[in-house]
Amino acid sequence: MSRALLSKRLDHLERHGLIVRSEGRYLPTPACEELRPMLFGLAEWGARWAFGEPRPDELDPVVLMWWICGGIDPAPFGGRRVVVHVRVPDARRTRFWFVVEPHDVSLCFTDPGYEVDATIESPLGVLYQVWEGMLELLAAARDGRLTLTGRREVLVRLPASLRLSPVTPYVRRGRAGLPA
Repeated sequence: MSRALLSKRLDHLERHGLIVRSEGRYLPTPACEELRPMLFGLAEWGARWAFGEPRPDELDPVVLMWWICGGIDPAPFGGRRVVVHVRVPDARRTRFWFVVEPHDVSLCFTDPGYEVDATIESPLGVLYQVWEGMLELLAAARDGRLTLTGRREVLVRLPASLRLSPVTPYVRRGRAGLPA
């Protein structure tokens, strides 16, 4: 999504009382929070009835990396900087870096110049499945679907730092055909 389109959509949501801008961030209003059960209910319904696996042309590595960046919790790394290099050989953009600081996570599209602590190499579709919660990161590595290399103390903390998509529990339940 272009910055212009994102700005237009955020402005629209703000004008209609669904988000407020505070200290450089957008936060949901109570009206927005009341929509949460309906939106996640639609996600569950879609997983059960409407949507299959995404087609390769629907997978966008940049969007996925922004989502992952927003879900990284720095706390498991104990207050030190950690750099995670992600290589996606089958994507149009193949290299990304997450610089995880104690109170901030940055997504870099060029090498940030710090020593890399961990590397994830994975096909784009596998990373999407990890993000959606369909695959566990370490299980995907054990099965050879992706490769994890780097410092052991970082690799053991990596799964705890990666918070999954907020729709993961709903999608899992929808795919399992379980009632709400």
